[in-house]
Amino acid sequence: MRVISMRGQVVDMARLAAENANQVAIGNASMNARGDLLGPGGEVLKTREDITRDYNSDNPKAIRQMSLRDIKREVFASPADAVAAATEQGLLTERKRKIVD
Repeated sequence: MRVISMRGQVVDMARLAAENANQVAIGNASMNARGDLLGPGGEVLKTREDITRDYNSDNPKAIRQMSLRDIKREVFASPADAVAAATEQGLLTERKRKIVD
């Protein structure tokens, strides 16, 4: 991702993040710039992939999986046709707007 600085210079933020991924982050989080959990001496205790895997296994509602086979592949000529089909199937209820002066 390229960003233009206040002085007009182009800065490649993705390259900077990749170059400094193993640098210790500033603050009291005890992590490096990649998101790995660091122990004493800056050694990696848990990688960010392990942290996210543990979180997702402990919180099954954090990730919702759904089948894409259930999605109907209907093609409509116009948005009005799509609204009419959704109304017929009961997916969309018709609302009337009342204009008040």
